[in-house]
Amino acid sequence: MRAIELLEWGLGRGIADTVNYSALVDAYGKAGDLPRAQSLFDEARQLRMADAFTYNALMGAYGKAGDLPRAQSIFDRATQLGIANAFTYNTLVDAYGKAGDLPRAQGIFDRATQLGIANAPTYNALMDAYGKAGDVLRAQSLFDQATQLGIANAVTYNALMDAYGKAGDLPRAQSLFDQTTQLGISNAVTYNTLMDAYGKAGDLP
Repeated sequence: MRAIELLEWGLGRGIADTVNYSALVDAYGKAGDLPRAQSLFDEARQLRMADAFTYNALMGAYGKAGDLPRAQSIFDRATQLGIANAFTYNTLVDAYGKAGDLPRAQGIFDRATQLGIANAPTYNALMDAYGKAGDVLRAQSLFDQATQLGIANAVTYNALMDAYGKAGDLPRAQSLFDQTTQLGISNAVTYNTLMDAYGKAGDLP
């Protein structure tokens, strides 16, 4: 039985709920089937079965597809309804960051910090965006803030290491790598990021 058929079966028996709709919106969104994801989202809203996860799933799908106006529209609706959460903000920061729209990414980040809901993924998403844009000073500043708040994790270190690697600053990239090993948080991405940095710099021996 296909997912939609199962949902209809559940609806007919009064047992389908918000979780079912959210899961399907998320699944179709990740599969790139935005029309189907949007249709299920609209249906969930009409039945009052849409929650923060439902909104986040569709917003993330549009963000990954590069349809930022629609992602922003869903974000705005979620905030108006009072259901936007940290993940809602993080998703839009990441979407704008990956699109290279740093002013908008920064703006959403600032709103999240003002609301007191910015967390490690919020910082990591903006750090990664600045790093990929070559703005290592801003990436470093965000890293410093995250460490001071005690929320820096492996992703935080990897993002800054990648930024320094892309900028050709191998001593700083190596220093961050050393810190992750001392902290016991290095992972496969940490190693691969440093290897990539040395490789691109031609430092192969």
